[in-house]
Amino acid sequence: MVSRRTELAAFGILAVITVIAAVILLHRHPADNPYLPKCPFHLLTGLHCPGCGATRAAFYLIHGQAATAFRYQPLFTVLLPVLFFLICRRLYELVFETTVKLPLELPLYRLIAVAVCVFFVLRNIPLECFAWLRPPDF
Repeated sequence: MVSRRTELAAFGILAVITVIAAVILLHRHPADNPYLPKCPFHLLTGLHCPGCGATRAAFYLIHGQAATAFRYQPLFTVLLPVLFFLICRRLYELVFETTVKLPLELPLYRLIAVAVCVFFVLRNIPLECFAWLRPPDF
């Protein structure tokens, strides 16, 4: 089992990386930034992974354009508040050395996992009705 100290250090590193990424995205569009890599899964297979478009979606969210962010990555845009809440809850548990149990917590994690898998499959079906799930400029 991972120690409390190690997990707090991981949260700190994650926070620093998130701030650096946000600053980069605040000033440069992902398509114009040579330091942001292309999706290796998409480059190798031509398919869109569940995360394709998330960097562009984050760029548009940082700039207050939620509708455009949704267009680039609908799942990321919808799940971001949920993921933020779950991360904050875990951080609260670590800092105050307590356990916060959510009702339906395990079904929530399962629902997120199923949603990611279904999203992955649907966005790669080459039918026009699923085109809105794919990033527009790939």
